[in-house]
Amino acid sequence: MASSPDRTKWKTMAAEDRIAAVNTLLVLHPRFRDAVNLLKRCHEDSRRSAEPLCGALLGNSGVGKTSVIDHYRRSFPVEETESATRQRVLTVTLQPNAKPKGIAADILFALRDPAWSVGTVPTLTNRAVSLLDHCGVELIILDEFHHLFDSERARVMTQAAQWLKVLIVNTRIPVVVSGMPEATYVLNAEHTERRFKDRLVFRCFNWRTQPGRREFRGMLRKLDDAIPLLKSSGLSDPDVAGRMYLACRGVPDYLMTLVRGAV
Repeated sequence: MASSPDRTKWKTMAAEDRIAAVNTLLVLHPRFRDAVNLLKRCHEDSRRSAEPLCGALLGNSGVGKTSVIDHYRRSFPVEETESATRQRVLTVTLQPNAKPKGIAADILFALRDPAWSVGTVPTLTNRAVSLLDHCGVELIILDEFHHLFDSERARVMTQAAQWLKVLIVNTRIPVVVSGMPEATYVLNAEHTERRFKDRLVFRCFNWRTQPGRREFRGMLRKLDDAIPLLKSSGLSDPDVAGRMYLACRGVPDYLMTLVRGAV
């Protein structure tokens, strides 16, 4: 049985400091660690293989994809040198209706190119490839990857998918994409299916099965131990856990919003 945390360290903590601590609280539960390990595998294994290992992190809004990405990126802070801004892990947010020029511009924007939107597709692409090398980028994370799927017309943005394939081939930099479940259509397309082999679907917690309830209560126990209060809130107690699940519907983002509001 796990030991209770030492809460005496929070006895003299000011209320505003406790609120600040809760607002930045991050619980590394097993699902979260699995997602972080996917990023780590793609990042590290590609250094030892002839072809970059690319992956995908998929899930509905609020399951924690962005938190996973931010957590991993913070392990590799930006380094300012005399000749360049070194970014070992580059996070790029794709815009809706993504096209080759737009993706190239998004990458240049993330690389802090002052003229990120100026030029033709070949010009922007060549600049992006050059800057990725110059800034020492080892892993590219493309967030909002579902923007490569036109849900209204139910079709994949083929040119954008082709462009991404060529970028991976030319730079040999691993790419991890993150997005809503419909991004699967893009991943299963002709130009991307073979590239993105390591995939993980990040789901909400489930209360309908005994293993699901055990997992959710384990998450609540870790969360309760991390909340800077002098007494445990008993979040993992069966009755309380059930009520918490009803309130957040198993969505991690809703759960954290609920807890932060209560504190």
